[in-house]
Amino acid sequence: MDHHDDHHDHHDDHHDHHDHHDHHDHHHHDDSYQKAWAEIDAWGKDQLKDGGIITKEEAHTKISEVAAKHGVTIPDEVWEQLEAMFDMVDADGNGELS
Repeated sequence: MDHHDDHHDHHDDHHDHHDHHDHHDHHHHDDSYQKAWAEIDAWGKDQLKDGGIITKEEAHTKISEVAAKHGVTIPDEVWEQLEAMFDMVDADGNGELS
């Protein structure tokens, strides 16, 4: 049992180390993140301005593409917030923004 716990602790240390590395590169990461969101935001407004619609799948694909292009990762909690926002805006529940 102890051996299992040790292994678990080691895993946590590894995770912390990874976070620390991200923190070191934080400013650059933040900058790319802002640019990615600005691009996504502009895309969204552009899609909707002529009475167009965005499906959840389209939004997901676009966000993933832009994030990859800028070298940023969208954390799970952000996806969950986006889902919630999407569902809130999507009043009629048909999975489309208009």
